[in-house]
Amino acid sequence: MTNLITSGHRRYNPLLDEWIIVSPHRIQRPWGGQMESDNHKPTEVTDVSVKCTKNPLLPGSVRASGLITPNYQSVYTFHNDFPALVNVNCECESVSLTSFRSVEENPLFACAPAQGDCLVTCFHPDSNKTLALMEQREILSVITEWCRITEKYFKMKKFQWLQIFENRGAAVGSSNTHPHCQVNYDTEMLSHLNIILLCYVFLSPLKFN
Repeated sequence: MTNLITSGHRRYNPLLDEWIIVSPHRIQRPWGGQMESDNHKPTEVTDVSVKCTKNPLLPGSVRASGLITPNYQSVYTFHNDFPALVNVNCECESVSLTSFRSVEENPLFACAPAQGDCLVTCFHPDSNKTLALMEQREILSVITEWCRITEKYFKMKKFQWLQIFENRGAAVGSSNTHPHCQVNYDTEMLSHLNIILLCYVFLSPLKFN
């Protein structure tokens, strides 16, 4: 049966009538973010050169999964080593439906599978680069990659939602200054997005034309 303490899943929030994604297994990923010292002053590595010595996104480096990042020269996309969602093609125990509970079965602790796919896209092999500092042709390569993976997963017909995003800030563990983003594909539409879509349908000015 599925271990909800170590596997990604959805949980029902009866107070707001919504489903949220819970990914407890992600605490196993290496923490490179802000650390609190005994004197209550946050400590973090601010020297980019020091960070790069352990940067798993650098070409030729070893990631937490043990895989070696290839010597890429431009944009590079790979599957997230610590995905928030369970891969839809995974036949492992973590996606078994036997331990999930519907709202009817348990309205306070209902849970459901959280399936999809999670990718990481590196924009550039140089850790000192950002989109703002990259040349136009380099930025175009990033956008082209976004279009490629969007089209690829759109054709698979099994995903309802795609999100390309960046996390920033040492407090949430995003201390890696290497230019990159994450791409999540979800088999279920997020609850708050359903609300936005409903508001668009019912409140759109187009409705009154």
